[in-house]
Amino acid sequence: MSTTYDQPVSPAMVADAVRGHVGGSVDAVRQVDGFVGNQDFLVATPHGDFVLKAMGAHSVVAESWACGRAREAGVPAPEIVAVDLDTAILPLPYLLMRRVPGGPVDDTHEAIVEVGRRLRALHEIRVEGFGLLTGDPEALGGPAPVAPRGRESSWSDVIARPLSDLDDFVARDVLDAALAERVRSTFAVNTSLLTGPRNGVLLHGDLHPRHVFAAGDQLSGIIDWGDATAGDPAFEFGRFSRVGDASLDLLLRGYEPDDAALVRHTMVLYRVLWSLYAIGWEVRAGGDWVDGHVAAVREGLDVLGG
Repeated sequence: MSTTYDQPVSPAMVADAVRGHVGGSVDAVRQVDGFVGNQDFLVATPHGDFVLKAMGAHSVVAESWACGRAREAGVPAPEIVAVDLDTAILPLPYLLMRRVPGGPVDDTHEAIVEVGRRLRALHEIRVEGFGLLTGDPEALGGPAPVAPRGRESSWSDVIARPLSDLDDFVARDVLDAALAERVRSTFAVNTSLLTGPRNGVLLHGDLHPRHVFAAGDQLSGIIDWGDATAGDPAFEFGRFSRVGDASLDLLLRGYEPDDAALVRHTMVLYRVLWSLYAIGWEVRAGGDWVDGHVAAVREGLDVLGG
């Protein structure tokens, strides 16, 4: 299976690309850890610091669109400086964005309350389809640009996708058979809680404190929109709930969900679902960061009594 690491991007290539977009010199380029399917770089220049993400073209289009729509809604996503899909400079498509000032918050930073407030606006943005966004590179910049859409036709398809991978996870010794059966039975019992919205809305898709930046006491940005998703707002809380109750309480205080008790139960199911997705992404991309996700699946099932 081909991954982005079959087409390595060097710091020298990145420096050339950034100079072409911002002009002047580049002081330093440093590769940073990220998802195994991306190659990410922090670039320092006299014009400020930038982040370059090299990845598949569909992902570049989807992430750049999600950041732009979020910013229009008042959500402090990164400012996109350039999108390049032609691979003339780098061997992979990439997007270049300004680095958000400040740094990641800890789990109890008050900026998380403000994130909850901003999510309310984000979750008003309708998106076609359901699930992870994918963008059409051919439509970008055309006379009638086509917005990215979710990859699935229904929310039930989003839920079914990782459940259909359970046998493969067992075969790969990622999950044991008993745990896989617990997952199946728990989701079967709770089907009525997972109907999802009639229309998908824009979700960050991978929200946690490391992706929340603050400068002092103030929220300065929400980074890493590579998992932007069309779906159920409670799925956002399910992902975030892996951080722990104290941090989740701050987020929900800012968001003020209409039915907090129902959201809290449903989001545990979604926490398990997101963890199953994460296992699949790692396995298919050739990564091995699965132990934490497996532990989260087991813990979530314990909470649900499954």
